[in-house]
Amino acid sequence: MKKASFLIAFIALLLSSCCCKENALTVQVNNPSTLDRERENIEIELDAIKNGLGIKNDATSRFVVFDAQGQEIPSQLILSSTPATLLFQATIKAGDSCTFTIKTGQPTPYESMVQTTFMPRRLDDMSWENDKVSFRAYGPALAKDPQQGMVSGGLDIWVKRTSKLVTQQWYQDEFDGKSSYHNDNGEGLDFYSVGKTLGAGSLAPFIEGKLWLVGNNFVSYKILENGPIRTTFVLEYEAYDCNSHATIGKEFVYYSGGGWSKSGFSDLAAWTAYMKDFALKLREPLKVSLEARCAN
Repeated sequence: MKKASFLIAFIALLLSSCCCKENALTVQVNNPSTLDRERENIEIELDAIKNGLGIKNDATSRFVVFDAQGQEIPSQLILSSTPATLLFQATIKAGDSCTFTIKTGQPTPYESMVQTTFMPRRLDDMSWENDKVSFRAYGPALAKDPQQGMVSGGLDIWVKRTSKLVTQQWYQDEFDGKSSYHNDNGEGLDFYSVGKTLGAGSLAPFIEGKLWLVGNNFVSYKILENGPIRTTFVLEYEAYDCNSHATIGKEFVYYSGGGWSKSGFSDLAAWTAYMKDFALKLREPLKVSLEARCAN
């Protein structure tokens, strides 16, 4: 599974004088690691792009990203973060580099590779998906439902063997009685039973030898970004007592994911190797430099 990575590239802005009417920003991306990088996220601060292109105080500016062959590639404005950034992806061989060009303009609409969906009809499920895998977390309506009532902070995983976004269709087919997402219809299925556990990668405080499971389902949500490259959302849970542990309120980052033997990972060794490479990529982010120039 290729999670949406949050790698912040090192950026050096090299400004050159230019007197032509149309400016462009050349982006050079270097891969210093011994691993090939496939569809690696590149984020560049919007202020750096605007400075390089000579744009001042224009909140309406949009940007288009081109590869070394001059072909436009998908990009995404990330306005929910501070600072705001422009996101696109790069595929680079180990020890190699590649260049991209950023210009002002209206980007072409691209089919999204990710999706977050709130499903009130399915008792307030929150589902999120990329081209490899899908997850869901349980919402307030499920906890109150007289038939299925369940309180769980666990993370559910749905395995896929298609790159299409399928979660919404799987839900709809379930609602219509056409098929169940608990059965493999050729695209994958939900076969993971979460129950009152942490599921496939959720977490809880471990204090004085006791695991304090999340005391409720999420109570509210906010979708911040929803494609085409990355989706980001916030789930809020009510506070619950865990002996008033002094780590409370501190932010931290962790990663979770999963794979399937029928799609990309033949066995546990393949998954372990993937995780080892993933950790190395986090330690050795791609290096990015910018140079303003006159566009052709």
